[in-house]
Amino acid sequence: EERFRHAHSRLQEQFSDADVLAEAACHKARLENDSGDLASAIRTLQEFIGAGQSAVHDLMGALLGRAGHLGDAIVHARKAVATQPESAAYRFNLAALLSRRTDPEELAEARSLAARLVRQNPHDHASWHCLGLVQAKTDRRQDAEESLRRAVDLYPEGIRYRISLADYLV
Repeated sequence: EERFRHAHSRLQEQFSDADVLAEAACHKARLENDSGDLASAIRTLQEFIGAGQSAVHDLMGALLGRAGHLGDAIVHARKAVATQPESAAYRFNLAALLSRRTDPEELAEARSLAARLVRQNPHDHASWHCLGLVQAKTDRRQDAEESLRRAVDLYPEGIRYRISLADYLV
């Protein structure tokens, strides 16, 4: 914590670039999250959220989603995508958050985002998994099974993918 404050202070003295500060905040928040302190990670990002940096919004969305605050998480994920719509990672994170909802419009948006991701990168197992989960929630049974199988085929070591497929088939 003290090392971060010192480094943060030096960065503020040397740079006024919001990107550098946002990257430092994201790094600190990831360390806090990795050590199990989700609340501190969220507080760290809240200090920098005003800069409007897409990386801060994306990570904040992921952390809030992990904490169960899906509404706020989606708001931040949308801001990240709006700032950098070409970022596949930001679009994936938004799709993954939306896939956890039950609103038909949000699920349709998640399905659209995930379908676009698999079209752009057909070898991305995580996008196939996300698409399969959304398809399962929206009663697209055949499509869901195919997508979940594709995720398992692409990443056979992915236990989570195998469990999702098994749960779906039962």
